[in-house]
Amino acid sequence: MAVDKQLGFLGFGNMGLAIARGLLDRATMRPEQLTVFDVDESKRAAAEALGMGAVASTKALGQACDALLVAVKPQNAAEALKPLAGALEPRVLVISICAGLSTAFFREQLGEDFRVVRVMPNTPALVGA
Repeated sequence: MAVDKQLGFLGFGNMGLAIARGLLDRATMRPEQLTVFDVDESKRAAAEALGMGAVASTKALGQACDALLVAVKPQNAAEALKPLAGALEPRVLVISICAGLSTAFFREQLGEDFRVVRVMPNTPALVGA
């Protein structure tokens, strides 16, 4: 079932890449519906190689998406989210794959009006099971 939304990836390491590939391989989303920001320029280039969009800032990512997948290491989450405070619209659904970070943590960083979902992908999900 195809989805007609824009999904932003805040962080594009192994888990973010696996999730993006899963969405593309199953035709759930098209590459032009996916946009990435990662501090590592080579990871943004990897996203572009898949036909996805890549932006140069977290703020630009927040403006480009209907849902934001937070795929950074938990210890980096507060710093990664800081540019979005006050810039991200409350209509954006925040989806976290950050282990150990509560929905309250994300609301503290972004504001109380945000909808936050925590999900935990596992190894079978990475291989498409």
